[in-house]
Amino acid sequence: MAGGLGAALLYGVTGDVSFLATAERVADAMCETQAPDGWWGSAAATAEAAFVLREMADAVEARAGADVDVVTESDE
Repeated sequence: MAGGLGAALLYGVTGDVSFLATAERVADAMCETQAPDGWWGSAAATAEAAFVLREMADAVEARAGADVDVVTESDE
């Protein structure tokens, strides 16, 4: 789980899509291991999984729109 969070945070900072791909793979694996009742085994594991997935989503969302073209004086 921590690898996915780290990848999502790195994607948020760098915009490198390889980090995004890693985060997406980890999120997919986490969702595949979730029990039908929504838990990941124990209350602690479920809380950690929910935290990690939320932080990963926030990091990716924060990156949206970050690659906006900036016009400088030399471009004009």
